[in-house]
Amino acid sequence: MLIGAALAGHPQTSELSRTLWGLKEAFLVAFFLQIGLMGLPSLSALPLALVFILLLPLKAALFFVLFVLFGLRARTAFVTSVSLGSYSEFALITSVAAVEAGLLPESWGQLVGLVVAISLALAAPLNRSVHTLFQRYERFLLRFERKGLHADDEPTSLGGAEWLVVGMGRTGGAAYKMLTGQGYRVLGLDADESKLEFHRAKNRQVRYGDAEDPELWERIDLDGLRGVLLTLPDLEAKLRAAQGLKQRGFSGVIAATSYHREEDPLLQEAGATLISRPFAEAGERLAERALGINLVEEAEDPKPTETAAS
Repeated sequence: MLIGAALAGHPQTSELSRTLWGLKEAFLVAFFLQIGLMGLPSLSALPLALVFILLLPLKAALFFVLFVLFGLRARTAFVTSVSLGSYSEFALITSVAAVEAGLLPESWGQLVGLVVAISLALAAPLNRSVHTLFQRYERFLLRFERKGLHADDEPTSLGGAEWLVVGMGRTGGAAYKMLTGQGYRVLGLDADESKLEFHRAKNRQVRYGDAEDPELWERIDLDGLRGVLLTLPDLEAKLRAAQGLKQRGFSGVIAATSYHREEDPLLQEAGATLISRPFAEAGERLAERALGINLVEEAEDPKPTETAAS
């Protein structure tokens, strides 16, 4: 942790984090295996486990109230609360540490492991259908939303932009730079505030926007827009964005990145009119450039031809 804190300001922090991700995952799997080898809790502990599971809706409700009080929209508060509603692996870490320190009986380590596993199993389908759930209970949830401006308000106007880049990571940033370099008016959208601050520091026109939010595509003014570039890493977000644009009857270009060939038909069905495969195309461009350099070198320094012996 101390090494991580010391390296936090280094420009290669993100790359280092991605490199260490596999190692962290391996340790996490080993930790879960260790918890599993402790065995199952006794039958007498099952009622207490049920109590902890029944507290999950209360935990999510408390998160929702806190987020609304801090000025977030009801939708953002609901989606985030559902995501945070389960018990995380940190509950396992703290319970095991407490058991090893003699603060809790050994059975609690097994009990917490079972509760965490059940909560994660319940969270998976809930997180997948969270947007559908919000649409179903939207009228009720909007009653708790504070009036006025919100920190996560999304744009309804593009400010005269001709191209919209959704997802301002490396690919989106490169697309934004290329389009502005060609003289087009471009607007970038992203739900990650740190990315927005990075691009604002470069005087780029970016706004907060959640591509998975149906309200974004229902309310935003698409007049004068030539095309939308979906450069998000998450497939579900790209599908929802393409579907939202298709339902609005948008006739411009809907370009999307695809990292697996299995994603292509899903994106096309959702409404994407152009699909780019960054990894494959990067390799093709590299090979083309290498061939171009090789051809230039051969033209400048042709091999000597054999002449007939006199």
